[in-house]
Amino acid sequence: MKSTGHDAAALLVAVASGGTLAWARADTATVGTLQHCALGTGPAAAWRGELSDGPRPDRVLVADAAGNGFDAAFRAVVRRAWDRPSEFVHPRAAAAGLVCADPHAVGVDRWLAMIGAVRRARSAALAVVTCGSVFAVDLVDAAGRHRGGYVVPGVGQMRDSLYARTGSLANLAALAAAASDGLYGVNTAGAIERGSRFALAALLDRATAELETLTGRAARRFCTGPGVEDLRGWLPSDVVEAPGLVHEGLAALASGDVEAIP
Repeated sequence: MKSTGHDAAALLVAVASGGTLAWARADTATVGTLQHCALGTGPAAAWRGELSDGPRPDRVLVADAAGNGFDAAFRAVVRRAWDRPSEFVHPRAAAAGLVCADPHAVGVDRWLAMIGAVRRARSAALAVVTCGSVFAVDLVDAAGRHRGGYVVPGVGQMRDSLYARTGSLANLAALAAAASDGLYGVNTAGAIERGSRFALAALLDRATAELETLTGRAARRFCTGPGVEDLRGWLPSDVVEAPGLVHEGLAALASGDVEAIP
């Protein structure tokens, strides 16, 4: 399954996370163009109108990593627009080729990203990066078993933490805009910007190496999430950028392995 630029209509797959609602039309083989809107639960929230501006889908699958009353608001919009129930997915120990020992501790967006990667590359060892305010690397063996992973601050959180906890660095960084020479930061702000990106790329490489040693197989690597832009040019060339990977995971569940909550 891959994301495409074409809009299929059988499914609507939506993910609420990080203050944003992202959705697409899909079928069980392809995911169409992603649409994004700032998340809000008030009656004037823009996503309410934008989401319902389209043909009636056969099913609506949703992953909620936002909370704060979003699920009730979403159900109401979908019911009013199309008279459809909203099927909210929740991590399970085994689903769509992925086996996860402690799925609820992983989080729904990472769980779905792994399912999307498993669907793209069955029988391969996988390193799956979800990149937003945090940077997560999840490792899956060739049998589809989640072996564990790493979660560290993303680029912005690394920078903000350094500035908040080390006043001298913040003062030095404020003297001049970030400057660099190739891979190297040539002032404090530049060194922090470059160093945070280098650290995340190095973590992915080390995690991949450990997975390949464990499984005896070359690993395939996928990266998804809004933080990908911060790392473009820093991640190795074999890492596949897959902005719709979480939505692909949702679509993969549409074969029936979803518990609907009307």
